[in-house]
Amino acid sequence: MVREEGLILDEILSANPHLLHADVSAIVGLDTFGVSDIQVLNAIACHTLGRPDMSPLSCIVFLADSIEPGRGNTASLQVLRQISQENIDKAVYLTCDYTLKKLLDSPRLIHPRLIATRNRFLIKCKYGGKS
Repeated sequence: MVREEGLILDEILSANPHLLHADVSAIVGLDTFGVSDIQVLNAIACHTLGRPDMSPLSCIVFLADSIEPGRGNTASLQVLRQISQENIDKAVYLTCDYTLKKLLDSPRLIHPRLIATRNRFLIKCKYGGKS
């Protein structure tokens, strides 16, 4: 499906095909379920790695996937859930930080899109969006 749709398959996605489920889910949403709203499809596609240019809807879905109750109830997740209620942009970069810390403690590859997402939302919060 990835090849048929012309999605770019870098070496990190090739080594971690589970990361493709977000982009593939957007394709399924369009092709199988007839979802045509581009904002909804983008939100689906961004829910795992994020994107630096995420819309508010995409941010909400990204956060919902990362901090949903099934992820646990650690102190860190509780803080992220609270911040999500107060400042979505801050919650996005802190959620990226949380994910990056977990990945750094494992022998897993880190996709640069997650880092780019983190950096863009940190810039938005710390510098008013000026890069």
